[in-house]
Amino acid sequence: MLSNPADKLIIDNQRKLRALEDELLASNNIDVANKAVRFAINNRSSIYCSPVIERFYLTLADNIEEPIHSKACFPNQSPRILHVLTRSYLKGGHTRFVERWMETATPDEVHSVYITDQHHEHEVTPTIHKQTKRLSGKLILAESGLPLLKNAKNLRVEASNYDFIILHHHMHDAVPIVAFGNKNFKQKVIVFNHAGHLFWLGALITDFVIDIERGQNQISKVKRGIEFSKVINLIAPEVPEIKHDAAKVRKKFKIPSKGFVICAMASDAKFTPIEKYNFPSTIAKILEKTENTYFLGIGPHKRNPIWKDLLKQYPHRVILLGSRPFSEVQSLLKSSDLFLDSFPFNSWTSMIDAISLAHLPVLSLKTPVGLPAFLEHSLADTESEEILIRRVIALSTNDIELELNKSDMLNRIKQCSREQFAANIRDVLDSLQDLKHKRRENICFDESLEELDKHFIQMNSGSKSKTIGHKNIVALHYSPSNMRSVFILGKEFSIDY
Repeated sequence: MLSNPADKLIIDNQRKLRALEDELLASNNIDVANKAVRFAINNRSSIYCSPVIERFYLTLADNIEEPIHSKACFPNQSPRILHVLTRSYLKGGHTRFVERWMETATPDEVHSVYITDQHHEHEVTPTIHKQTKRLSGKLILAESGLPLLKNAKNLRVEASNYDFIILHHHMHDAVPIVAFGNKNFKQKVIVFNHAGHLFWLGALITDFVIDIERGQNQISKVKRGIEFSKVINLIAPEVPEIKHDAAKVRKKFKIPSKGFVICAMASDAKFTPIEKYNFPSTIAKILEKTENTYFLGIGPHKRNPIWKDLLKQYPHRVILLGSRPFSEVQSLLKSSDLFLDSFPFNSWTSMIDAISLAHLPVLSLKTPVGLPAFLEHSLADTESEEILIRRVIALSTNDIELELNKSDMLNRIKQCSREQFAANIRDVLDSLQDLKHKRRENICFDESLEELDKHFIQMNSGSKSKTIGHKNIVALHYSPSNMRSVFILGKEFSIDY
């Protein structure tokens, strides 16, 4: 008997997804397939791939009459890589990841980009234009509204000119699985798993998956049945030092020069309380136990009711700034003393930015969302709210402890350097030299309930906002890196963390 409402909902969603799979088997209809995919993405079921749904698209792949001519040449020459995106965004973490991957490439490599469904051409970033040109590649935008089979056929033809296909596609995008699901397609397919916490199409055609967190890597192995994988850290931003006046910033917000400033940076939704994870309550406990401590929130809005009690209790010690332009963000970080990661939904890229841009010490409460690999077992890694509060208080009064944490963060952030990333990617490509691309017909995977799914369900049900659904969850995972689009593009505009 299931007593937990989240467990009941997950089991119910599993039944509904299986019913949709049965309907697809009976109808062999693409509208039913699309409906099943959308349901699986929108409703957490602890099922992260569906062989039934994917085999339907593999049948479409075999029906495309197009000769496949492999022109791969790696390892005798530098690799030729085709990045496949559903869309490029001026804001959005996985677009930044593509840009930075290409920026780490040496000039002898070839990198091209194929975008399957780019609604707004102006959102193809200047960096992607610049890097495809620098790396002797091409930028190919599928025609708007192009039918699935034609789009997949064009992608397959183009992909035959490359050694490796890197998928950065949206979860629902069927173009890659139809393009590369043909039995005779030989190029190796690598997925950059930017939505590791969600159902996505393509597990049956994936040769290798790059994950950004170990918990999601376990999902890749156990829930998607993907044998070959590697956890790789996100790339830290590299930007020039800015001139900032901490005294001026503090004066603006009426913070004493010797006040201890705790900073957090994420979208409001990431702070939505669920069960034992209540960020505003934790801040209240910290402020209650200290006298000269202030909280500075970049991203949170005063109008969000979750902050109402905290603001009422500490109107002069809690500063919520909402969305800020990047010209302010770096200065705000540098004017703080400690970065506290958001919860119940952690902000990995915000932590990376806080360390790399402002050299801040960091604390992060452990949640089912997990930590980026470079912060595991670090001085940032905190097991419970009680320990977190104790550590914040200790850091606010002990300069030696503060410097030890800062030193640990600066040492670990080196794992996020471009040089380290380039070395990791080369190791991945080298390891695939002797691996033959092979589509699978089935997957053996575990359907047990995932704590991550329960966490998301509780987070969604705990919010009064009608906008916190799977779409926001996807954005949440990367929204802190929205600020990076500002300095990558050399433009300034307000952004929502």
